[in-house]
Amino acid sequence: MNCDENPYEVVRARFESNVDSFILSDLFNPNLQTDEELINDIKDNELVIYTAFTGDYDSLKEPEFIDENTKYVCFTQIPDLKSDTWEIIQMEDSIFDDNRTAKQYRLFPHVYFPDFKYSFWLDGTFKIKGSIREYIYKYVNSPMLVVVHPERDCIYDEAIESMPFARYSNYSMSHQVETYEFEGMPKHYGLLASGALFRQHNNPEIISLMEQWWEEIINHTNQDQLSFPYVMWKNDFHPSVSPVYYWENEYWTKEGDYFHHNFEVEDYITSRNLIKSLEGNIKETNTLTKEEITLLFNDIDALREEANILNYNRDHWVREINDIRDSKSWKITSKLRKSKNKGD
Repeated sequence: MNCDENPYEVVRARFESNVDSFILSDLFNPNLQTDEELINDIKDNELVIYTAFTGDYDSLKEPEFIDENTKYVCFTQIPDLKSDTWEIIQMEDSIFDDNRTAKQYRLFPHVYFPDFKYSFWLDGTFKIKGSIREYIYKYVNSPMLVVVHPERDCIYDEAIESMPFARYSNYSMSHQVETYEFEGMPKHYGLLASGALFRQHNNPEIISLMEQWWEEIINHTNQDQLSFPYVMWKNDFHPSVSPVYYWENEYWTKEGDYFHHNFEVEDYITSRNLIKSLEGNIKETNTLTKEEITLLFNDIDALREEANILNYNRDHWVREINDIRDSKSWKITSKLRKSKNKGD
């Protein structure tokens, strides 16, 4: 790339040259005609547009356009967050890292909005500038509408591009895509940008897909753009797709100079919150959920691998491993680990 070229413009130019082939990927619904019956039902129902904030890396954007018959909701951990448009709801306490905590809200609108039939998730990094309802009406032809990824159409390529980000464990991510490849997940099956999701969220099929997606996020990494195509492929489900440019279009825009959140996590250990919670409330007998046990297993495996690979930082990782191995919460799972190793 020429040093005088704007990287934003380069990415957009590549997207415009590839989008026609990207939206024809096997992941997406091949029928690009809108569903008038579904559209009329959406028009007859109140829509909820929602987002979530779990840290101070961004600020809540007031919409430039307000749709009628639409509720705007923001879940947050920020106690004094205020808005003229968004209804602010404080998040429940969570054992998960900030990234997975936000994803709980993204994936489970049926839990948080049981009285709504339709919902639209938009990452907090975006500002609404047009009618989200009109966006949905224009592209929807199934109970789920997603945005095509602006740069790639393959989870294996996406994994390679995600490796440099500290918030993802390279060990866990490598194991994840190796598992998918072993199961037969095709290359170039298609890829979404997961920050803009429309769903008929009380639809039983959609609920099942979201629960399976969440299970992959817990079992592997929080890079949800890897697991979404896999879950859709396993279930032979093909969501509607829109060809809009994810970072900026007539409906929303990314403010600032970065394509991604302007932050990096130095320590990706996902069960850190869980360790702290258990250490403060340890009892003679503790009951752990499947999710909690999985996070503990994944963390110790990832740390052990990193300790072997990153020799220049070996002492740091050994200390991290020992912190977990010496914790009461790790000790009480010893029988579970032995059972797992025996294949029980």
